[in-house]
Amino acid sequence: FSIVRFEDLQRLLFVHGFWSYSRLVRVVLHFFYKNATLVLVLFWYQPFRAFSGQVMILPLHLMLSTFLYTSLPTIVVGMFERDIPSSTLLTSSHLYSSTRTSSLYTRWHFWIAILEAGYHSVVIFFVSLGTFSDSQVGIWQFGSLVCSCCMLVMLLQLAVQVTTWTVLHMISMLLSLSLYTILGLAYSSVCTTCQGYQIMQSTLTDYRVLLASVLVMVCTIIPRVM
Repeated sequence: FSIVRFEDLQRLLFVHGFWSYSRLVRVVLHFFYKNATLVLVLFWYQPFRAFSGQVMILPLHLMLSTFLYTSLPTIVVGMFERDIPSSTLLTSSHLYSSTRTSSLYTRWHFWIAILEAGYHSVVIFFVSLGTFSDSQVGIWQFGSLVCSCCMLVMLLQLAVQVTTWTVLHMISMLLSLSLYTILGLAYSSVCTTCQGYQIMQSTLTDYRVLLASVLVMVCTIIPRVM
């Protein structure tokens, strides 16, 4: 492409260049975060199963959790996020220097994302474990609560970073939750011979699941808002 007028180059560089870099950093860090969260949640379960490799989340949700359930909101944020208004970027050109020095994405930012994933995974797993500690629920119902909390926390972690909300942001969030719920209900209803038959139905009707989900979201969001 070509720039017809030099005055157009200023907006392309200082505004869209900054937004592009900022969006890319946000998306990359979130992908690191959500994959680390899911892996660590599975890891905390291993001492209770003698490190046998047994997982408590249904294979369907393991395959789709970071691909289908949580990818759309991340893509929307990567396309439409505007953390600093264009008017500010045009009048404060020094802000663009953060893209040249890579100060928005450093090792420190990476390890903060991993530490946040570790903290969230601990909260998700042990709150879920405590919820069913005195009951006779099976492994798949326990895993259904863990997976549901993972989806909610991952979307919440991304939502609190959004500074420019649009209709597309809200639709993508609701669509992600709807896909998880609908596919989970369909899988546990239709596949009578599969693992986890009727698990999603029993999970959604259990008041302990609702209370645990709220507690997990509150505990995980506190460090962000403080």
